[in-house]
Amino acid sequence: MTQAPKSYLVARNDLEAELAQIDAETTRMTTELAELATRRLMVVKFFNAAREALGEVAPTVPESTDVGGDVDDQEDMDGLSLVARNAFRGLGPVAAALKHLRTCEKELTHAELVKALEKGNLKSGSKRLSDSVRNALSRRPDLFVWKKEPGKVGRWGLKEWQKTEEKASESTAASGG
Repeated sequence: MTQAPKSYLVARNDLEAELAQIDAETTRMTTELAELATRRLMVVKFFNAAREALGEVAPTVPESTDVGGDVDDQEDMDGLSLVARNAFRGLGPVAAALKHLRTCEKELTHAELVKALEKGNLKSGSKRLSDSVRNALSRRPDLFVWKKEPGKVGRWGLKEWQKTEEKASESTAASGG
């Protein structure tokens, strides 16, 4: 067997080091972009809430999290663009789902939620992460609500949102609206 020339080995090692550096920089930039998108979304929501509180009817700033990357529309719809690569590392399914739903501030289908948790590096010892998440969330009715209307796909939401919706409907009914 012939040995590769030393110059080839040196060049190969240099290329491997450069690839590792590029991968590390890509990871850092992706995480930073996700954090910026989250910050932007929070500022926009605050801005829109302030305008609404002041009586301005239609907000002019869209609540899109697209910051010029190649994030598709579906990713924005299910909150995937808000998920950093290791956002849920070391968390269990309940804590990770709670964190993601609070970040998105909207109900998600089971598939959307599991996809986001996978992207955030949620690990499970079970064979199917989807089943593990479903079981964990269904065991916590004090935190999570599963809403399924006839003919529609079911969605996971937070119990705290349900209480807020009930208070809003009670105040609307009390005011005669």
